[in-house]
Amino acid sequence: MKLLFAALLLAQCALAQNMASFPVWDEGLEHRTPADWLVIPCHEKAEIYRSADGKDLVLYNGLLKRSFRIAPAVACTDFKNLSNGQQLLRALSPEAKITIDGRIYLVGD
Repeated sequence: MKLLFAALLLAQCALAQNMASFPVWDEGLEHRTPADWLVIPCHEKAEIYRSADGKDLVLYNGLLKRSFRIAPAVACTDFKNLSNGQQLLRALSPEAKITIDGRIYLVGD
């Protein structure tokens, strides 16, 4: 749940500032084979990228990649373990339901 709220905060920050300030996601980063992080420490810097069309935010740290579509609502569209290629996202459905002032908001719907 902490990651979800961090992602929502990140998306709000991205929308508040100009998304053009983020570097464009390079698909080549996803196809690198990371070293075993238990044996060789990962020296990749965690970064926030934007998709070329500006519709997605990509969180990347060399070990995981998580992509969020930011409009019309924030939704996680990709969550991948890059060390073994395993897709961690099984279905696109709301990750949480938040009630604020009696109004229900579906997060990720």
